[in-house]
Amino acid sequence: MREAVVIIENGRVTKSGKRNGATVPRDAERIDAAGLTLLPGLIDCHVHLTNLGEGLDFARELTTPPTLELMRAVRAAKRTLEAGFTAVRDAAGSPAGVRMAIDAGYFPGPRMFVTVSALSQTGGHTDSHFMCGADLDVPLPDRPYMVVDGVENMRWWQALAIGLFQALALVPGVSRAAATVLGGLAVGLNRRTIVVFSFLLAVPTMLAASVFSLYSQYKDQPAGMTAEEGVYLAVGMVVSFVVALVVVRWLLRFVQTHTFVWFGVYRIVAAGVFWWLLFG
Repeated sequence: MREAVVIIENGRVTKSGKRNGATVPRDAERIDAAGLTLLPGLIDCHVHLTNLGEGLDFARELTTPPTLELMRAVRAAKRTLEAGFTAVRDAAGSPAGVRMAIDAGYFPGPRMFVTVSALSQTGGHTDSHFMCGADLDVPLPDRPYMVVDGVENMRWWQALAIGLFQALALVPGVSRAAATVLGGLAVGLNRRTIVVFSFLLAVPTMLAASVFSLYSQYKDQPAGMTAEEGVYLAVGMVVSFVVALVVVRWLLRFVQTHTFVWFGVYRIVAAGVFWWLLFG
């Protein structure tokens, strides 16, 4: 449309059309765009303002502080707006604070809709672990970790159901671990979550048993334990902690790629052997 006029009030377009017949406020600021083409603001539905757009340079990323990575969004927001994009959807990388800063006028930029963090499973699109052990994804307080392998917040009724299944271990010969696994699978949990919950549930039980054992010993020996016994106890606790840490980390990796079938076979065979030894 030639000989056109656009009226903007309070940051919004209130009227556009032919110049003839348009009522323009007398105190309006006039911008002469004769010979130019005026386009509406463009919308980009997939941007990453914290990215440089130059490909992934591992050395650069490993030496870039998270705060510097975040500051990239300041320059990218200005360039995006100057390119004609007045609204963008940041698909990952920019926390809500970047949008809030633009809205507050701290620096120029388009209207933003932020995803904050993209999500994928271990080994997926957003998993930044490398074989050397480095992880390029540094979570920020308002930008959570991007790798998600399942629902982490167990529902209360699932925890209750597993607890009831574990009560079956009071029956002689019933494995607490097996009861936990069967209970977790019955209520729809994945194998890794079941194992983690099983270990966490054992912590208060073992702590209570340890406190009760120490109390019983104190009753039998009011003078308390000797220095030598204290050393034995401290060494035992440290060794138990290290061994448990190694075993639990290995088991969590194992259950992600293996089923519990062989565990069930082992339990059946072991039960048969003990039955034969006792009653055979």
